[in-house]
Amino acid sequence: MKILNFILFALIFGNLSTFANEQGWFVGGQEKTKKAPKTSINSAESLNHMPGPPAAPMRQSERKKPPQPDYLIGKVIWGESVTFNTGKDKYKELSDWNLAIKDVETFTQQLSDFGLSYHYAHVNLSTFAYDPQLMPALYFSGVRTIKLTDSQIRQLREYVLKGGMIICDSLYGSPYFYEQCKQLFAKAFPEETWRTIPLDHPIFSTYYDIEEVYFPTDPDRNKPFMEAIYIGSRVGVLCSRYGLGKGLEDDLAVFETLEERGLQPLYYEPEAAKALAANIGGYIVGYAEAGRIEGLPELFGLPDQRRPTDELVFAQIKHNGAWNVHPGAAPSLLNQLQTEAAVKVNLKRVPIDLEKDSLTDFPFLYLTGLDTIAFSDRERDVLKSFLLEGGRVFANNGLGLSTFHQSLVDELKRMFPNGALRDLPPEHDIYHILSSVTSVQYTESTRTSNPDIADKPHLQGFYVNGELALIYSPYDMEAGWLDARFPLMQGLENHSARTLGKNVITYILSH
Repeated sequence: MKILNFILFALIFGNLSTFANEQGWFVGGQEKTKKAPKTSINSAESLNHMPGPPAAPMRQSERKKPPQPDYLIGKVIWGESVTFNTGKDKYKELSDWNLAIKDVETFTQQLSDFGLSYHYAHVNLSTFAYDPQLMPALYFSGVRTIKLTDSQIRQLREYVLKGGMIICDSLYGSPYFYEQCKQLFAKAFPEETWRTIPLDHPIFSTYYDIEEVYFPTDPDRNKPFMEAIYIGSRVGVLCSRYGLGKGLEDDLAVFETLEERGLQPLYYEPEAAKALAANIGGYIVGYAEAGRIEGLPELFGLPDQRRPTDELVFAQIKHNGAWNVHPGAAPSLLNQLQTEAAVKVNLKRVPIDLEKDSLTDFPFLYLTGLDTIAFSDRERDVLKSFLLEGGRVFANNGLGLSTFHQSLVDELKRMFPNGALRDLPPEHDIYHILSSVTSVQYTESTRTSNPDIADKPHLQGFYVNGELALIYSPYDMEAGWLDARFPLMQGLENHSARTLGKNVITYILSH
């Protein structure tokens, strides 16, 4: 029977040599049925989604009772389907989009242990509403080259910007599906780059702390690996190079077939795949509202389109990492500063390219990120000169991740080998200049991870020639300037973040 299936497969796809290319990955483990399934899928098969309330971010103490939409995730129908007779009036279907027929079902089931009950659906893009409040996430699965029209790419972009999340599962670790997904969504978001998700990111810790995993065909790797396109601080598009679907089904037999064909499948074993699914599902729920807020365009009045010399301009350093962490947060804080401290501000953020832009008009530069910073030699020289000449930098650790912290420390060491970040003492003027900040409120996850922090404000400073040149918040302050919550974020709650942020800017302007 294996030989018969092999011949049938070869006849369908051309010749036996096709196993050397992407067709060799096109195998499946679906159950046999008495009735032949349909060989094609049309738009009439897409589901009509019942509207439900938007998924809201979870507080740590409220994880089990968030508002719930009817649907969490839709598996996208794409590609081709092939049906063939396996004998005794039994038929088998292989579909590009559905080689793992139970993956999204199992995906949603993983959340039931945490009191979350959601549905899944099969989605045809030609009739999909592209509304994340009806369907918070879309799931692409496959092994062969996926094709999307320009119109679909534009609509998927808008869906993500409105708060939706896209997950791409390279089901067997096929390079064809993986590389094409990365290319398609790089096209959808040309202003962003694919980033490797840091190991202390909530994707790896929402419910399960996933620090090490075992990859049967890649024993040299023992850390989970996911890539993302960020929209603000949120994962807008998630891509798994290592397959999740067969681990979710707890069916790994197909990988033996692939190895027999001389291919090297890459995949997560069931335990890791299910833990990742729970984390990703919780992340979708937890960051839905934050995604919608950070996806909104920053709107400014006509006066703010200019760059007047008598107003504070919030100049933010662009770098090769995820630099645009919390869109909309700075104008929110500046608006409060203008009202409470009578500081004339321009509400339009100005992105700064250190290699091209003049820094003359800016009293300080803002620097933040989610992962690595790697300045060029030219950027490093410009920033060093800015600090030596009396300019200041206000730095913030987006989401409080360790990767950004270490990267900032490394960059400062390259510019000033003898310098180091120091804790600013409680009596420092920065804590008292506008409001007296003797205590702050941190997020629950921050207090859990750092029990010694209590309610003490924690800023660090970097001195150049005896002057405080860089002020750094190792816990995310900027997230708190927005009216949203970010589960597992290592940072300050909203009121404390705003109060301390206004103090920092006021200090910079008056010293």
